[in-house]
Amino acid sequence: TASANVYLLLAEALAQTGQDTAALRILQQAGQQAGQQTLDEPAFRLSMAARLDSLGRHAEAEAELIPALKGPEEAAARLALAELYTARREWERALQVLEEGLPRFPNHPQLLMRQASLAWMLGHGANFSKGLQLALARRPQDAALRLALATSLATRASRWKARTSYAKA
Repeated sequence: TASANVYLLLAEALAQTGQDTAALRILQQAGQQAGQQTLDEPAFRLSMAARLDSLGRHAEAEAELIPALKGPEEAAARLALAELYTARREWERALQVLEEGLPRFPNHPQLLMRQASLAWMLGHGANFSKGLQLALARRPQDAALRLALATSLATRASRWKARTSYAKA
């Protein structure tokens, strides 16, 4: 609803100025006034999870994100949940959340890029750069993707491929 969007914008503005507790209170007020339908909206859940996470209330943030995995904001929820797990040093769990989303979102550059970076960090096989290559195929002009691919290839001693990718960035 329109009033829920106003609350979301206000909460985001407060969060951007470092007022996370006030932002969370605004979202809680919105939930009380607007009812369950607003609470179940994916954008509301993502915003609530971000505020809870920023206040160190990670378990509550996770509880907000889990239902969003079955909605229209699933890709964003997967990225947020992976970041939550990464912050808690649960890297394998973060990687799993991303990899479960890739079959449904095979062309999602952020999912591909984050999955590749976690796979690289965890030393998962020689094909960790596959996600970056897929993302780059979808967005060939993306300099950040080219740089990420060049970096990942350079660390694998694929110097020629790395130089080629970097030169195009």
